Amino acid sequence: MSREIKFRYWDKVINKLVYSEEFNWPSQYEQLDYFFASAKNYAEKVEQFTGLKDKNGKDVYEGDILWDGNDKTCPFDGKPMPSEDYPYKWWERSVVVYDEQLARFVLHFYSPYGGEGYSGREQHIDLYISHGDYVVGNINENPELLSGEKAI
Repeated sequence: MSREIKFRYWDKVINKLVYSEEFNWPSQYEQLDYFFASAKNYAEKVEQFTGLKDKNGKDVYEGDILWDGNDKTCPFDGKPMPSEDYPYKWWERSVVVYDEQLARFVLHFYSPYGGEGYSGREQHIDLYISHGDYVVGNINENPELLSGEKAI
């Protein structure tokens, strides 16, 4: 069994995301070698593909902003929302981050009212993806999506 190894970075010169698969070389080793040489000159941070795809089939990368695609049930236990147990929805968007201590991708949640919320360190990203969360943008191109000022 193999998995896709892919990366991207925000090119600070041309203000565009650059994906590792855009570098066409005979082997993946050469492709990634050239990608990282380029990133060293033009990027502040390289973002990795999580290996997951959202409900629309879009690759999910570190730095992607996810929107809660299912606001009718809680992803933890499947209970209805809102309800007596969950009187309001406490998140609606999150950012994919890599937690070095846990050595895995996690979600950092943002309040629908603006600002950062619960960190989600203990939450498995695949739980939310399988529950219907989907990519609506990323922190490089769409930081306004985290402010609560722009509806999705």
